[in-house]
Amino acid sequence: MKVKIKGNTKGINLQPVTEQPVENLLIPAIEGVLNRHKSGEDRKHGWNSPSSIGNCLRQSFFSRVGTPPDFLSNDPRLQRIFDNGTGVHIRLQDYLKKDGVLLLDEAPVVNEAYQILGTTDGLLMDGDRLAVLEIKSIYSLGFNALKDAKPEHKLQAGIYLFCLNEMRKLLLKGKRKWLEEFYLLKLDGFIQDGTRSKEEKIAERFATFKTTLDLLEKYPKPLKRTIFLYENKDTQELKEFSVEDDGVVKEALKKFDALNDYVTEKELPPIERTYACNSCRYRKVCKEFE
Repeated sequence: MKVKIKGNTKGINLQPVTEQPVENLLIPAIEGVLNRHKSGEDRKHGWNSPSSIGNCLRQSFFSRVGTPPDFLSNDPRLQRIFDNGTGVHIRLQDYLKKDGVLLLDEAPVVNEAYQILGTTDGLLMDGDRLAVLEIKSIYSLGFNALKDAKPEHKLQAGIYLFCLNEMRKLLLKGKRKWLEEFYLLKLDGFIQDGTRSKEEKIAERFATFKTTLDLLEKYPKPLKRTIFLYENKDTQELKEFSVEDDGVVKEALKKFDALNDYVTEKELPPIERTYACNSCRYRKVCKEFE
């Protein structure tokens, strides 16, 4: 059956864009993109990330010294899982921004003493002071068992609270210019070209950092609380937990102290066998040192 196209077709390409069979077109295209643009390819290493505090010291060590991840990092399926988690964050942050609850998403933190560089999921109000937002997505089995925020997530949030409060103290001492220059210097050494230019990404992060400092100056009281928002990956159910700093920061900082010592001495930390070993990006290289 012939189809008659009405109107002017001049300039329209009516030829097939590919001769590939349709059934072999989409999946190879997606996996090709993921293999060319892997997560984290635009970042250098050398600083502690709050999100790594729940990892074993050996995994954090490999990341700090720039050890190439093994085969799991080249698995497009793993990258899609990671991207789905990122998508959950963006969607929930967007809901909260539309309602006016979220003051700032992706708020950067930095700390010189413990060599920490990271980004919270956001800042919101806790009465007359700021609070940290942490968004997590987990599968039904873990979600249904949740009665409180997970211990490793509390450690991560404790690091964010610590860094933000240390930044707040520096602002109260009139050291905003030093903070901005220090963060910009660390960004320059941390960010590299990827899907976007290094200059574009640094400008975007630095603008968000300055907004974070603006909020810390506007609401100068110490931060004490983290609001955890969990989403069930299978059903999109939500759970919310409000957690005050209960001393976990000291435990987290001790871990970073130990990691910094291992990195300085170029000594590999002992192996810690946990359920997370099966999905570790350094599983293969780790076994080489057993």
